[in-house]
Amino acid sequence: MPRNEEEEEDPRATRLLVIFLRGYAGLTQTKLGKVTGLGQPVISRFEVGKSVPSPESLRRIAKAVEIPWPLARDLGRCFSAAIRSATRRWEDQELDAGLLDAVLEPARIALLPYLADELGPEPEPPSPEAQRHEAEEIWTNLQDYPMSRRRRLLELARGAYPDWALAERICEASLRMAEDEPDQARELADLALLAAGSIEDAARRARVEGYCWAHLAHARRAAHDLAGAEEASTRAWSLWKAGAENDPGVLPEERVAALAGGSA
Repeated sequence: MPRNEEEEEDPRATRLLVIFLRGYAGLTQTKLGKVTGLGQPVISRFEVGKSVPSPESLRRIAKAVEIPWPLARDLGRCFSAAIRSATRRWEDQELDAGLLDAVLEPARIALLPYLADELGPEPEPPSPEAQRHEAEEIWTNLQDYPMSRRRRLLELARGAYPDWALAERICEASLRMAEDEPDQARELADLALLAAGSIEDAARRARVEGYCWAHLAHARRAAHDLAGAEEASTRAWSLWKAGAENDPGVLPEERVAALAGGSA
């Protein structure tokens, strides 16, 4: 019997489909929300799994990123098939269902070449203000999840979020928690490093990672790990200086100096 294309999809598959379509087209959540009329908060909820997009919403997203609907629909079905197959394997082997997401990233990567011919020219990058706004929305949603889940969501959405801006926002959260909850501050600084790790340009990535390491140094110092703080400070300045040649000027060196000590 033919499958009804309006049949409800697995929420995990539709979440990945939205992440994939937006990230591969190079659109921010704000831009995608605007061109689809759905709004950035709705796109964010789709991507973190808080809401399941309707077939009509998926059609609008596919149209916005200039992917033919039949191709986007089939891509979603591929994700669903991967999930069903993995679910059966997990059940047969009595494994933890929470690990199921780990099989989805290779499937997403494997499908990238099939969309290459359908994409238009790369859009202009959004302004720093727009990226910071999007990062704030993403961080608001991420806070509802435990740390392990936050890490997995960032890994799955790699390349689909404003990397430096999200790393900066998580660093700010780490700084605010350092005095009262230094252990959580250290975990947040590590999470910021994970976000920064998705930056493709090596020099730019080093600059952002240096900023994150400065916050990790501060968190370690607050936890009375002085040796670890010194090590993190050295790493912060080393990376910060390594990225100087391609610095977009969005992160303040004064913050690095205040938290890591010394100077570049």
